[in-house]
Amino acid sequence: MISGGRLRSLLIVPTYNERDNLRSLAEKIFSASLKVDVLVVDDDSPDGTGEVGEELAGQYQHFQILHRKNDRGYGKACLEGFKRAIQQHYDYICTMDADLSHDPSELKNLLARLDEYDVVIGSRYVEGGKMEVDWSLFRRAVSRLGSAFARFMLGLSLKDCTSGYRCYKRKVLESLDLDKIGSEGYSLLMEILYLCQQKGFRIGEVPIIYVDRQRGKSKLNRRVILEALFYVLKNGLRKIVLKYS
Repeated sequence: MISGGRLRSLLIVPTYNERDNLRSLAEKIFSASLKVDVLVVDDDSPDGTGEVGEELAGQYQHFQILHRKNDRGYGKACLEGFKRAIQQHYDYICTMDADLSHDPSELKNLLARLDEYDVVIGSRYVEGGKMEVDWSLFRRAVSRLGSAFARFMLGLSLKDCTSGYRCYKRKVLESLDLDKIGSEGYSLLMEILYLCQQKGFRIGEVPIIYVDRQRGKSKLNRRVILEALFYVLKNGLRKIVLKYS
């Protein structure tokens, strides 16, 4: 459980049907000599992701697996991980996608910037960041326009509002009422940034190289997109009404 050094870091990896990626991800994380513990939060994956996680927990001292039964959603999985991290008094709490689209070796760059910021985002859209993906025009538009729309409606001063590669100081997540956060899916990424900015936390971005998943199926679907759109519209309009009321 001890990550080494004075400050302890936990990397939360939400999973659903990532059996084909999880073992490779663990190997990349621990071969990168990162002083972090890993918590996989699995949403009762029918493909056996949870079983692979149990094997990895036996193989790696700093690997944990949390099984969530009869409940699914990226946002809910992250929140469950946040609560576990706070209970276990980790100083830094990070998230990463399980599909190998995020390079674990870049995590050290995010952690290093927590000396300056309270929240650090691994950004695809700042200078030095890029995407090496074979996406359709629609998927690229959703990613780019989603961040731009969130920035405009919510007043977020960031380039990449939808990146799941990020790190928080524990005090940031402790300041939020996690039980009142309503996002079940990927809209959590925008909701937390909005709440953090409202509270005056310092948010920074560092460039990352985002690559396409090689195995498994993307979780981005119409329901996920509509949930995120609804959150941005609801809170953006509320912000406008409050401003002029």
